[in-house]
This record gives sequence, C-alpha cells and structure tokens, in this order.
Amino acid sequence: MARAYWQRAIVFSFLFVAACASLTQAECQQANWFEIGQNDGAQGRTLAIFKDHVKSCQKANVIPDRREYEDGRNFGLARYCTPLSGFKAGRYSQTYQNVCPPETQGEFIKGYELGGQFGQVEKQLFEVNQDIDDIEGSLRKDKIKPDQKESLYKQVDRLRDEKDRLEREIQRIQTVADQTL
Repeated sequence: MARAYWQRAIVFSFLFVAACASLTQAECQQANWFEIGQNDGAQGRTLAIFKDHVKSCQKANVIPDRREYEDGRNFGLARYCTPLSGFKAGRYSQTYQNVCPPETQGEFIKGYELGGQFGQVEKQLFEVNQDIDDIEGSLRKDKIKPDQKESLYKQVDRLRDEKDRLEREIQRIQTVADQTL
C-alpha cells in the first residue's frame, strides 16, 4: 500500500510543478495568446494564471494580449466544461476550480462527481489487489504454521469477495457514466 501512495505522490508532484510553471522568456516572445488561453482553459485553469503569464513575460519586455488570451481561454473552457472531462477530472482527484460557465457547470459537476466515485472505488480495488498479492506472497513462504495459513486463506477469501464487490461497483458506475455522459 505504501508503494501506491508514493507512486501517486510522485505523479501529483509533477502535475503540481507543471501547473505552477508559467512561461519562459522565449515563449513570451513567440506567444500566440489565443492558443495559450485555449490551452489554459482546456486544462480548467482559472483566469488567475494570466497574472503569472504577465509576470513571466515582464522579464522579456512582452505585454500579453489579455483579450486574445480570454477569447482563447473561453474556447478552451468549452472543451473542458463537458461531462466527460468532469468525469476524468473527478476520477483523478483533480481540484475543480469553479471555472465552467453556468450553462455547462451542472453537467460538468455531474461527470465530476461520478468520476470521483469511480476513482475512489478504483483506488480501493487497487489496494485490495495489493493486499491479496501480499498475503499470497506470505503463503508461499515455508515457515508459516498451519493455523496461520488457515487464517491467511480466510483473509484472501474475504479480500476476493471485496474485490468482486468493487469490480461490480466499477461496472455499475461505468454503466451509469455510459448512459448519462
């Protein structure tokens, strides 16, 4: 279980660093502000990131075109603010920054909540599979007493029942997602 925690921590730290990085001086000098806004919108970033771009580009003596950026960001938000995108964001525990306009926010949130449920069950299933693997590894050791083996076999049976339940829950959520998103 600790291995899974550290794998996720590393992934999230890379995502965090990538989200915090703004633009290089070269990017500022060659900037297509519509495209930059579109990319930020498609990633569900708030308008506050524009201030980071302005700060980064001051070093290159470039003044970002706010109107072009906002037009691009709105275009990108149209791609982001969908039920399927909400599902993906929820599944991977990404924070929703309340960026979707009212006309698309409800459907995005519906997908986000369903994806969050899916992600939680998926995580539980991963942990159960890890536990099964760990116990089965212990069972392969020669130095286990018969009463300990019996106890471990019972644990594996309980975990397999839990695995079956979680797999059914994932299937149920996936069916709901397929029907509604």
